[in-house]
Order: sequence, then C-alpha cells, then structure tokens
Amino acid sequence: MNETKIFKEILQNPIEMAKFINNFTTHRVYVDELENYTENYITKDFKYKQADIVYKIKGEEIYFLVEHQTKVDYSMPYRILNYCVEIIRRVVEEQQINKSTYRYPKVVPIVLYTGERKWKASNSFAMSQIHKEGYEDEIIDLSYKLIDINKYEIETLLQCKTLLGSVMILEKCKNNEEVLESLKRIIKNAKNNDIEKLKRIILYLYKEIEEEIKKEIIKIFEESECEEEMS
Repeated sequence: MNETKIFKEILQNPIEMAKFINNFTTHRVYVDELENYTENYITKDFKYKQADIVYKIKGEEIYFLVEHQTKVDYSMPYRILNYCVEIIRRVVEEQQINKSTYRYPKVVPIVLYTGERKWKASNSFAMSQIHKEGYEDEIIDLSYKLIDINKYEIETLLQCKTLLGSVMILEKCKNNEEVLESLKRIIKNAKNNDIEKLKRIILYLYKEIEEEIKKEIIKIFEESECEEEMS
C-alpha cells in the first residue's frame, strides 16, 4: 500500500486539511482561510527534498507543514528544521526584511505517524543538540507536533468524520477481519457524499489484497448503496 500517496492526496483537499488541523491540534481554522502552498525544496547540497503538505493562512505569513511518516526517523528534528527554514527563506526573499518592525513567518510543523513501532525520535531540535554547561543560551528551539496514530482510539477517529480519520482507522487494523469490521463502522458513520471517495481510496489502498477480501469490501459498499436507495 502506498499510504503516503493516499494521505497526501486527502490533505490536498482544503476541507480535509481544515478538519485535520481542528481535530488534531490546538489551532482552529476555517476552510476559506487556507491556501495550498505545497512546494518542492532543494537544499544547498542539491539533494531533492519534498515536504508532504504545506498550507498558508490567507493574508498572513502563517504556514502549516505536514510530514507523513510510516517509519521512525531519528533525523526528523533536523528535517523539520530544514523545511521550516526553506519556507521562511522563500518568503523573506520576496520582502523587505531589513526593518525593525519586520517579523519572520511562523511555521507550524506537524508529523503524522502511521507506523506500527513506537515513535522514539525526539520532537525537539533543542533536545537533539549538544548540551554543555555555559552554552544554554546558544540553542535553536524548534519542536514539531507529533500525531501518532497508535495513540488514538477508533471511537475518537470515527467522531472526526473525515476521510483521513477513516484511513487512520484502517491503518490500525491488524488483519483482514478487522479491516472488514472497521469498514462497516466507517461507512455507517460517514457522510453520504464521502462514500464514493472512500470507496475509491480504499480500493486503491487494498488493490493488492486477496481477491476474496476485495470482493467482500466491494460487497460492503454495495450493501450501503442499497440501504441508501431504500431510505
């Protein structure tokens, strides 16, 4: 399964991004406030870097950066620092910053982790730096918000009523039986206009699954469609 592609595709939708921010962070945004600012980044060593998702608050220099991870990455504090610096660099290159009143852009970095292992990487660049007595003031203080799928109960994710939450539930399933049972609950809880999108996403996620299980998945969707027509 190419989970990263699916999560990225979902969050390219400003509606889903707004729900994601509102459900999983302390910030509150409206859909019409957001504009997609996803960029490709090339660092000074010319290695190709790409942040998964970047959004901007319209009319303000506030950015939301989302990086999706399926594996623990101990270099994440450094990677996030690089992404944030690149966003700020691109903004200040276009502005007059040599003024006492200028304030640099604010970046809200978020790491969405959907792996099975416990996330042990530090979420703070300051904590990852060398610590030596007498050098306490020479610290770069930058932290990212970690959203670990393993710390959320299925009931909590169902209450989100989002495509992203639905995929997160399926990512928590440990076998095909759990997938089918969770799918039934997801469809029952989903909004009608999300069912077709959900069907496309799930069939893509499980395109390499056993044929019998795939038939069961299709059957669940067909039954929900019949129930909708009857109602």
